Amino acid sequence: MTGIGAACTGDGTVDTYAAYLGPDALLHRGSHQTALDIYGATAEPAATAKQPHCGSSGSSDGSHSSNNGSSGWRGKLNGWLGGDAGLPVDGWLTTCCSQVGQIMLTLPNAYSKVGLLAALPLSIGCACLSFWTMFCLIALYVERKHRLIKDGRWHGPEGKSHHVTQYHDVMGDNLGHWAKTVVQIVVVISLFGTNVSQIVASSSDAYYLEEGNSLDKRQLAILFGALMQLSVFLPTLRHFRFINVLGLLGTTYTAWYIVGTAAVHGPSPNALRGPASLRDFYNGFSVIMSAFGGHAMALEIMDSMFVPEGYSRVYGWSFMYIFSLTLPHSTAVQVTWPDQAVHNGNVYGILPLNLAKQISIYLMLVHQIIAFCLYSAPLYYMAEKALHVHTKP
Repeated sequence: MTGIGAACTGDGTVDTYAAYLGPDALLHRGSHQTALDIYGATAEPAATAKQPHCGSSGSSDGSHSSNNGSSGWRGKLNGWLGGDAGLPVDGWLTTCCSQVGQIMLTLPNAYSKVGLLAALPLSIGCACLSFWTMFCLIALYVERKHRLIKDGRWHGPEGKSHHVTQYHDVMGDNLGHWAKTVVQIVVVISLFGTNVSQIVASSSDAYYLEEGNSLDKRQLAILFGALMQLSVFLPTLRHFRFINVLGLLGTTYTAWYIVGTAAVHGPSPNALRGPASLRDFYNGFSVIMSAFGGHAMALEIMDSMFVPEGYSRVYGWSFMYIFSLTLPHSTAVQVTWPDQAVHNGNVYGILPLNLAKQISIYLMLVHQIIAFCLYSAPLYYMAEKALHVHTKP
């Protein structure tokens, strides 16, 4: 529960989903009829949790003021750490953290390879295609959900779904088993490669913390690879609110630190240089496309929301924020260090070593560990389903 508060019910429970939707939802507590009446059989009720501080009638008179305050603080803490984070802002935080991270440090190199004049329209074009793809995926998700609800196969005994809906589930249900298999293989390869890149990127970033690092990049990669396996202890994407905020603080600081450093340094006369070869252009374009066009875990984010159908707006606002970080800093690096950027895959290889850079590296290391956790979650869901042990808390 996130600032809205818990809704106390007659049997001493707190209906978190009803608290999110509003008082009218309490008329149908404990059943997915709430979703049917208020959101046209599309919303996903959250689980109810026992709270001994709720009164028998849900009232809050003077005698229960201290108890209500205690329950309110526990409710807020549960939203931040306890798996009850399914509001639109949580979808926004998760999408931002999953779309921007290490790519911020490699985008300047991509911009330099394709040339600034081509990089900006390519970024906007890839984002527009990403919006359209996400719109189609949301439509397919909602269609599948309506169909399963109508058939009585969506809600469990508690009035909520017990399985996380994933990309291959939606495609398989609409196109057939062959599509489910193909999409699942593609998504596994994509997510596995992304997770490996997070480990490699973390070792690369840590290498720039000091001159003459005592550990080489391979040793650092082993260290961060072991550390990132702790991601298995995060059950669902509703447990990520607090660490998502930490991750966005890191990327925001890094983006504007780079812009500030570039502004102090001043522009280069070679800022508008074009691609050196077709191969450079292709390599740069592939990085831009992956930065603004990834959907491998989008459906898991949408499914984690209390009202998944609102994800189209969340996705749009997340890209506005992502653009506010990636376009200024990538343009600033290209304008200031165009010749160095084309030869450095990591922008930290260009920036001077000082305290501000070290703070940025530490924050980005935290973000990359969070990104690994995010991209691992869909793989864990697939493994649980394969072993027939998957349930959605």
